[in-house]
Amino acid sequence: MSLLNRVQQLPKGFVWGAATAAYQTEGSTKVAGKGKTMWDDYLVAQGRFLPDPASDFYNRYEEDIRLSAEHGLNAIRVSIAWTRIFPNGDDAEPLAEGVKHYHELFACCKKYGVEPYVSLHHFDSPAALFNQGDWLNRKTVDAYVRYAEFCFREFREVKNWFTINELISLSHSQYTKATSRPTITLM
Repeated sequence: MSLLNRVQQLPKGFVWGAATAAYQTEGSTKVAGKGKTMWDDYLVAQGRFLPDPASDFYNRYEEDIRLSAEHGLNAIRVSIAWTRIFPNGDDAEPLAEGVKHYHELFACCKKYGVEPYVSLHHFDSPAALFNQGDWLNRKTVDAYVRYAEFCFREFREVKNWFTINELISLSHSQYTKATSRPTITLM
């Protein structure tokens, strides 16, 4: 008998959730002032698929959160699209519409009893910073710190944060081995 078959009850406080990522699910990449990510031009050039509408989480998140709750989930990992808050990554002011969207998403999570676990970066650097060397350029690091600090101050309703999703995968696949596209190769 496997361990899974022997489990009769989950421990109290067990977090049972699902996961999404802004660029992979939101769609709506050209609305409300959202800036381009490192993927936008790359996906157009490769021509196989585009990020719009994806699963249209940007417009349909309430349905998805409700269904999550109805199916017994008590958590969801989502990510904030950096370019929905700061379109170029290093803008002087955040986009009010993007900030409003994420407050509404987190309020929806609360409404349905689904705790948000929020990632600030899920393989979706702003194109403007990516094109200047991405994480290999100190400017990106400084802009990210400013973005993260803004999110921590602004979204007080969020209690669970992930700063960078799969940091090892990001560094290894995007830079060292260049197996994930788009890439910046180290010479």
